[in-house]
Amino acid sequence: MRAEIGIGTRMPMISCASGKFLQAHMTEEQVDSLFPGEALPPVTARSLGTKSELKALFPEIHGLGYALNEEEYAEGISGVATGVADKNGTFIAALSVAGPASRFRDEMWIGQLMEAAAKVAELLAGRL
Repeated sequence: MRAEIGIGTRMPMISCASGKFLQAHMTEEQVDSLFPGEALPPVTARSLGTKSELKALFPEIHGLGYALNEEEYAEGISGVATGVADKNGTFIAALSVAGPASRFRDEMWIGQLMEAAAKVAELLAGRL
C-alpha cells in the first residue's frame, strides 16, 4: 500500500491530526470563525460531523499533547500530530506522521514526533 501526499496539498483542518491539534489551541472564537455552523463538511465516512464533536476532542488533545487522525482524511490512512511552539509557548505549526491504518500504531511515533517538535521549537527560539 502506498499513500502519498504531495507538497502543497491542502487538507481540511477538521480531518487531519495537525489541523485538529492546532484548532485545539485556538480560541473558541477562532474555531467558530473557521466553522460558523454546527455541521462540518464530510471528507470520509469517519470524519467528524459536527463542531461540537470537534471541540469535545480538545481537552484530550491538551492532556495528551498530540492529536490523532483515524481515517478521517483518507480511508485506510491514520496519523498523529503534535505542535511546534514559538518562544512564547504559542503553537505556530504542527508535525505529523501518517501511515496505513492497518499497521499504523501511533504509540510507535508519538515520542519521536514530540522530540522532533521540541527540537524545532528550540531552533526557532535560537537555543540550538
